[in-house]
Amino acid sequence: MAVSEIVVRSSDAASSIRFDKSRRTILYLGAGHPNKRQHLLPDIVDRLERLAPGSYRIVATMNESSDYARRVLTEIHTRKLSGSFENIGPVAPECVGSLVSSVDAMCLLSVLESFSNNFVESWALKKPLFVTDGTWSRDACHNGVVYIDPKKPSATADSIHQTLTSPESIQRVTEAGSAVLATHPSASQKTKLYLEVIDKVIALGPCSRISKSQIDYGKLLT
Repeated sequence: MAVSEIVVRSSDAASSIRFDKSRRTILYLGAGHPNKRQHLLPDIVDRLERLAPGSYRIVATMNESSDYARRVLTEIHTRKLSGSFENIGPVAPECVGSLVSSVDAMCLLSVLESFSNNFVESWALKKPLFVTDGTWSRDACHNGVVYIDPKKPSATADSIHQTLTSPESIQRVTEAGSAVLATHPSASQKTKLYLEVIDKVIALGPCSRISKSQIDYGKLLT
């Protein structure tokens, strides 16, 4: 995954996105969806508030027009957790960098992802990222994130609190994230790789279905 130049540029721009620094702010950047599991946030918010009252705020970016998002927000309101939770709605791509820059950490509670822009955004802007512990996430993130089980809110809250109250832990995970990010091509490098593959395919020329089945695509792409 290439680093988004929009993310990097917008992080340097003046931004109107600001949060009260009296609380540590954790951003869940993503549309509301059962796979994203924002419905687990109320329990995590509640545990964080019990663990360290008035110390944390989770910010979501769900579209409130969806039934799923409304159910999550209704539970937040019913449980009187609104002081520790804020939903700011969908964020334009050009504002992502500024938003990420304004928070203390990010989280991703998905059941499954192929790859998430949240990884790149947190690594590029040196924010600790709390991610579902799974084969898919470990394959993508290695040691560049803090792994959690979102279905265990107490353990998740403990992990968040222990990490964000320890400068050493923050430095360790952000440096590891930067190292993982360095293994990914930049946007221009990725474009160059695509063009090289296209050139190889053109050079290969038309071929029959049988011939296609005999192609070693691994060798072709190296």
